[in-house]
Amino acid sequence: MTSQREAKAIGYDTGYGIAQMSWPPRRMTKEGVEKFIDDCAEGETNGRQYSPFEFTASDFNSSRYPDEVWDAYDAGVMNGIRACVRDSMKKTKILRTKKGVKTFVRRAAARTPGAAKAPRRKGR
Repeated sequence: MTSQREAKAIGYDTGYGIAQMSWPPRRMTKEGVEKFIDDCAEGETNGRQYSPFEFTASDFNSSRYPDEVWDAYDAGVMNGIRACVRDSMKKTKILRTKKGVKTFVRRAAARTPGAAKAPRRKGR
């Protein structure tokens, strides 16, 4: 049986994953972001029709308060989608400048164990 806290965490991970896999590589307008969030939520709803989700649904339905668990899951999905959009927009904003790209690459290389440093170009 799944608690509301667990259902919200499962929903968050699901929503974040869907949004992360679907994030477009371009800047979006405010209307585009809202449409993207709606599309991700609709995609998650469509994913409930497939076999692997049946186990999760069965677990939610066998809990003591299934309606509250489903509500927590749905809230988690939306929170995950919004968090991914927020994170991705920050990265997009950083990557708009040459300095931002260099900083992003340097930080990514620092987090990657065993990554070789790129050779510096002369004159820079």
